[in-house]
Amino acid sequence: MITNTPTLPSQVANYNTGQYRAMRALRERRMFKLICGATYSDFDSVAKYSEIFARAGAHIVDICAHPTVVTAAKEGILRANVPENKQPIIMVSLSLDHQHDPHFRRVALDSSSCDTCGACIPTCPTQAFSIKDGKLSYAKERCYGCGACVPICHVDALTPEPVQAFQPAILPELWELGARCLEIHVGPNFYWLEPYLQKIREISPQPWMVSVCIGSGFASYSELKEQAEEIYNILGDGTLIQVDGKAMSGFVKEDSVMLQSLAAAQAVLEVKLPLYVQVSGGINDRIRILLDQFGLKTHGVGIGSYAKKQIEPYLNDIETAVQIASKLVQSVKPL
Repeated sequence: MITNTPTLPSQVANYNTGQYRAMRALRERRMFKLICGATYSDFDSVAKYSEIFARAGAHIVDICAHPTVVTAAKEGILRANVPENKQPIIMVSLSLDHQHDPHFRRVALDSSSCDTCGACIPTCPTQAFSIKDGKLSYAKERCYGCGACVPICHVDALTPEPVQAFQPAILPELWELGARCLEIHVGPNFYWLEPYLQKIREISPQPWMVSVCIGSGFASYSELKEQAEEIYNILGDGTLIQVDGKAMSGFVKEDSVMLQSLAAAQAVLEVKLPLYVQVSGGINDRIRILLDQFGLKTHGVGIGSYAKKQIEPYLNDIETAVQIASKLVQSVKPL
């Protein structure tokens, strides 16, 4: 049985109700995070997802670090009409290296190559593609970079491309709009983390709850352990680490897809430091069964692609969507 016993971070005294609620859920190993996507910027959908998962009991809504998107998430949470002490907090994603980070990419459409076969339409979990006036229409703001459509296109009209991550200079504005948590994706350049955090503190000294995202896509398991130790040295007790296996792969409901994420989480847990470990990357509603099967004492779960695929058909049927989302939130609790 692999376990660790984290404490609360030193800045918790300055946290608001929502931040403390998320920390309490981490301590009880039941924190649920909805991942909308670091590049997903459809205002109406973000507002609906935020409303649905606020009503379903989610602790964090992870979104693009853009003022309009934060406004959408805040609007949705308020529309959910749940008490303040039960509202999720808004997390925004930043990247040390967006050029190589799969979380910060979006599909580009070459309309001159497209033959309007429509194969991409049923593949997209967010319905970014449609046929209008005999041509393929692509709403790029609905793309979060899962890449499921790319291999389906037989004329190679779809290609993934990096999307510029928002910089720390915008953080004070995002704080004023209601964001309360940062997730920093390190990608292949982990050694940039400490000066990057220092820059954030200088620009935005507010009491942000901070998560650092590391993953097996850029590091071996031994390197993940070293990174976890260094994150602890930089941020101290009670730090939250998101451990990714295969990012943006949860649209495939196969337990095998999650195994890489679980193996990466196990590596971080083995350092036995007082850190909170949240697993992500290809996660579906069977995650708790697998965590218990392998004896992994993670503290939270982040679900993105799978959650969006389950909810997307019901965005205009909020009551049904809330029922589905509630089951998903409940599914991550320890048995």
